[in-house]
Amino acid sequence: MQEQSFVEPISNYDINSYRFQDLDLKMAVDGLKPRDKKILVLHLMGHKQREIAAVCDVSRSMISKRINSIIKILRNRLDQN
Repeated sequence: MQEQSFVEPISNYDINSYRFQDLDLKMAVDGLKPRDKKILVLHLMGHKQREIAAVCDVSRSMISKRINSIIKILRNRLDQN
């Protein structure tokens, strides 16, 4: 019987590789604090909250709270435009 090995896929955590489709959203995100921008872009890239928490060295619940706060900030900024 052949032993199967598990290979974890390489994940992309380079937030500079993310391309926004909406220029207004990109400009609003660029105005965020660097840590908030990193959290949001990793979220938009499809990373799970626990993965983002590990990269940012904070709890998963903190990431959840920050994502909610960031979305509110962005809504306010985009509504003003």
